[in-house]
Amino acid sequence: MMVGLLFFLLRLCRGIDRRPVLPNRIRKSIGAENTFSRDLTSLDDMRAELDPLVDKVWQYCESIGVRGRTVTLKVKFANFQIITRSRSYIAPISVRSTLASISEELLAAQFPMRKGVRLLGLSLSSLCADAGDVDPQMTLAL
Repeated sequence: MMVGLLFFLLRLCRGIDRRPVLPNRIRKSIGAENTFSRDLTSLDDMRAELDPLVDKVWQYCESIGVRGRTVTLKVKFANFQIITRSRSYIAPISVRSTLASISEELLAAQFPMRKGVRLLGLSLSSLCADAGDVDPQMTLAL
């Protein structure tokens, strides 16, 4: 049994995978990212580059009729260090402007940055078909 597993892993590390491709699996997240030819250092430049990512993610959400509850910002620095910051909500994000403001808040919270930014990415996860598909989380009166 262990030998079979080793041969399976050996084939995988060589790029040989005979398992069938399942292209119609349920999506777990929607994302977009952009790598820049120069390092970005100002918040205004990064906000300008973040806006097309918000558009791309939101247009995809609109086209397939999904919404998400978790927004994740990915930042890759010039030295290839990567950080991610995310925020989750009880209800799905239902309008583009909310996605944009959350994204900008996540970005602004990282300033001042000590290094130039080479890549920005944005993703939306905890997807559901629409706001009615989510069971609301109960709150505790403390």
